[in-house]
Amino acid sequence: MIVSETRSEAERNPRGLVYIVQNDMHPDDVFKVGQTYRSVERRLQELNRETSNPGTFEIRASFPVSDRFKAEKDAHYSLRRAGLHHKREFFKGDWDKILQIVEDAAKKYDVRPVVKPPEIKTSDVSTNVLDTQLAEKLAEATAVPKENEVHNPPSKISENSNVRQTAPLQNRQTKDRWRWVGRVVKIYCYIAIILSLILAMHNHGHLPWQD
Repeated sequence: MIVSETRSEAERNPRGLVYIVQNDMHPDDVFKVGQTYRSVERRLQELNRETSNPGTFEIRASFPVSDRFKAEKDAHYSLRRAGLHHKREFFKGDWDKILQIVEDAAKKYDVRPVVKPPEIKTSDVSTNVLDTQLAEKLAEATAVPKENEVHNPPSKISENSNVRQTAPLQNRQTKDRWRWVGRVVKIYCYIAIILSLILAMHNHGHLPWQD
């Protein structure tokens, strides 16, 4: 059963199962071929609850497919061409032959395993690529934002208005303020370093402009 989807979404999803079931009240050579997006167990419960189907259905085979609609359609078409059609989704004939036809139809829509891309190790990346990425990060961090990106003054709002700024806008303004505070702190640090160097040279009696 598909848990992460709503029922309507799951019904539209082509992925699912093509199955073969048999009813103990039907002749031994009559089989039902259908499709479902649920598990086979759930589908059997539904079939066995239907009053139009006396007896009990039992699963004979099931095949996971990427498109259950097309797989079922191809299976029914091939079974009819083989002269095995009985009525609706029921087919009558040799079990091995019916099984082979349904299996061949399901193979056309076989569910492929998801192949994950190979992991890229840092040692496999060239120095030029790393330098380029580092330069882009530094440029992004040191870029001076435009006025309309930093300051987002709210429009004039009447006293009776209940309009409030959205959370994303407030978060962006808070980040902008802290970014500028950090830059101001850096500037003060640079000035302090320069003053310390000048003071140190003065204490040793050597200043460049006194030569």
